[in-house]
Amino acid sequence: MSYLNDVFYVNPNTKMLYKMTNDAVASGYPVGTNTKPQSVLVATDMSRVLVVNYGANSVSIYKNGTLQRTVNVGARPVGICESHNGDFYVTNFSGNSVTKIDGGTYTTTTISVGKSPRGICCSADGNIYVANYASGTVTKIYNGLVVDTITVGRGPSGICVDRNGSVWVTNVGSHTVTKIDKLGKVAATIQLTGAYPYGICCDINGNKWVVGYSRNMVYKLVGTSVTSKIAVGTKPSAVATNEKGEVYVFNSQDGTITKIVNNIVTDTINAGTSNIAADFGDPTGFQSYYIHKYNPSSTPSGSAIADGSVTFAKLDQNLQDMVNAGAANADNTKHLSFVLQDANKQGPNKVEHIVPFKATLDEITMSIPVGSTVTDPINVGIEYYMSGQWNEFDEVEIGPADTSVVKTVNPVDKTVLANSIVRCNIKSAQEDIKNVNVILKIVPVKS
Repeated sequence: MSYLNDVFYVNPNTKMLYKMTNDAVASGYPVGTNTKPQSVLVATDMSRVLVVNYGANSVSIYKNGTLQRTVNVGARPVGICESHNGDFYVTNFSGNSVTKIDGGTYTTTTISVGKSPRGICCSADGNIYVANYASGTVTKIYNGLVVDTITVGRGPSGICVDRNGSVWVTNVGSHTVTKIDKLGKVAATIQLTGAYPYGICCDINGNKWVVGYSRNMVYKLVGTSVTSKIAVGTKPSAVATNEKGEVYVFNSQDGTITKIVNNIVTDTINAGTSNIAADFGDPTGFQSYYIHKYNPSSTPSGSAIADGSVTFAKLDQNLQDMVNAGAANADNTKHLSFVLQDANKQGPNKVEHIVPFKATLDEITMSIPVGSTVTDPINVGIEYYMSGQWNEFDEVEIGPADTSVVKTVNPVDKTVLANSIVRCNIKSAQEDIKNVNVILKIVPVKS
């Protein structure tokens, strides 16, 4: 599991959780006797790391490197994911079930699925998808209930969901990848002859990365086409990516981690142990707290500024975004902000933010600093992603006569926006927008 500069992985032989910082193994934490840890997940609150213990039928929850508690689940747990509302779902390989762990109380509920479930992931609209290895199916769960069963290839193992709501499944037995559309229909089958594909993840640009266990390579899929085959270490079993688009391949036999940037292997990292494993659930970062979605067609560059935020240049749109993801304010809120500078008028400039889970959008503020000039109205349209599509929420406009405009979200709309991807569409006929501030105020939601 990868987030920012940290990568977490486990080893069932040493029974350890490892943390790698800046591509160097920095820390190791013992998980316990007879645990055989199988997968790991960084929670979206960025304070908890969850380890699935195949041998102990449990999940260990760490905070700041310290074991906080252990939650009992079903028989031989393998995969884990976090849902849109902060709950955790664990596949029980020998129990033919999924255990739901409440993210606040840690109480559990058992849901029956297909035979030998392995991979598991969650979509932005709350659907849980489970790859049933021995059944050759994917189970779809919503609100704790099984709502669909979809036939895929032989031996489905890894699974992830992209930002468009499509689900991607690796089938070890048939050496294929299955694409399932938002309607639950099989839309494509990609053949990877002799690959034994296990792990899969989706990066921030929508590309899919699939490990070829027997080929010692990773495949890059753009759409449904294989565009790259990149040699990695021996017997790769899992793959993860972070919000910067960096890809990490976990090579189970030789104990290395291959780092890939822009389709090029930039580092081979000694993991300090063989038989390493990353999660069979969703190691993609898809459900991680993405502060900012980089524009895929430019090279983002950043520099720290005085208030601890970072300025990122979106070169192809001449748009600068200032994203502040600092600690909570005194009133227990967070602000995500960005500054418009020199925006062009060739269609809307779109900036996407994902609101942290168990939080919602409370207020939108637009302001014009002293010395800036607005000659034409500037509109920020707010949209949210639900049920597989973007939905219009509201629009905030600031004009030449205004210094600031504040839009407060009412309680009903807060409920709608809770746990959603929020997109800002900035529109203006003015060619030279200078220093117009847009602030999204985020507040926590009580469990």
